[in-house]
Amino acid sequence: MTEAAQLRHLRFTDRALRAVIAAPYALFVPTLMTVDHYGDSPLHPAGELLLGLGAVTVICVAIFAFLIREWAAWSYEYRHGRQLRSPIDWDHRWNDVRRVLEKSGLDIDTVAAYSVFRAHFNLETLHPPGRSLGMLGVMADWGARHNQKLIVTGATAGVAIAVAGEVWPGWYDRPQFWIGVGVVTAVIMPFAVWNGWSQYRMNARRPESVVLIPTQWRSRLRGDTPTATAVFLHEVSHVRHHDVSRRRIVAMYAHFAQFGAFLDAGMAFTVRGSEGPLFALFLIMAVSGILAVRRARTVLRLVEELRADAEACTDEPTRKAMHHFLDGLPTPTRQTALRSRVLTTPWKLSYLFPALRVTALMTLGNAVPLITIFTLLWTGTVSPAPDL
Repeated sequence: MTEAAQLRHLRFTDRALRAVIAAPYALFVPTLMTVDHYGDSPLHPAGELLLGLGAVTVICVAIFAFLIREWAAWSYEYRHGRQLRSPIDWDHRWNDVRRVLEKSGLDIDTVAAYSVFRAHFNLETLHPPGRSLGMLGVMADWGARHNQKLIVTGATAGVAIAVAGEVWPGWYDRPQFWIGVGVVTAVIMPFAVWNGWSQYRMNARRPESVVLIPTQWRSRLRGDTPTATAVFLHEVSHVRHHDVSRRRIVAMYAHFAQFGAFLDAGMAFTVRGSEGPLFALFLIMAVSGILAVRRARTVLRLVEELRADAEACTDEPTRKAMHHFLDGLPTPTRQTALRSRVLTTPWKLSYLFPALRVTALMTLGNAVPLITIFTLLWTGTVSPAPDL
């Protein structure tokens, strides 16, 4: 197959793996609809659908709030770290690096690169999260500096509220308390929405990705070395596709998606039946969903590496050079072995078997049983559990 076909297959696989990670959130909607439908005061089916979609949206926004907190910590660490780096102005000292970029068809103005002083030669791709503007940025930096103190303060406040509920029962049922909560929420919410939208634009929609180039690479690329050229263009591919920033977002949502897959498996207990088979079905759905999400995150990184290899190694010398580079790594893995094999043999769809296995695991082990139970319950084919 051609290189274009390989990139097309990798792009489709990338989307499929992201769908696997998003599946537990989507499947939580029919789960909530079923619980409400057979509850004490069920809503109209349209209302139940809106309730499920609203609940999942709130969950995703809450996870995004955790991600904003992580971005603030990473941004502070990047800006106040001890590593010396400076933007590359592409003067005559960087002619060899610029030549490699232009030879590959890239515009140097589209690649954010920094020079660093370090003892080793390793290239590194980074996503420095953007800092919020104005006072919100100052507060984010303050929170990053005092992160541990804030965690201790929050835990102490939680214990104090629990103790207050035991000593003064019903203290939070007073109208004055809820009026105060409403006023504080109304004041804070516009700032939270503005900060969230600005963080989304800076770090998710249009993230900044940079490649750190050791100054030694100015001489290493001299003479058109195929290995150095291939490795350099490999990292440039990660920068162009913002892989580092996407990995952070995927990691955060995949972490909570595993718990979501466990909750979705509880759909097995919504039908009437023997406890043994229902518990076995619950285990199958839970284990399949959790494993699928965990493996999807790993395979997704492999797909990104395969795509970067395909974009960097466009001729026979660079493919052979990257093949020898991967074979010479001190700690080889199954992924590097697969990448090396892809570089030296014609492209085949069988190389994407790990992604196909992950997709099948989520589809057959978690999604299909859940949707089947949902359909059977709502069509009246099976009876709901008595305690639902």
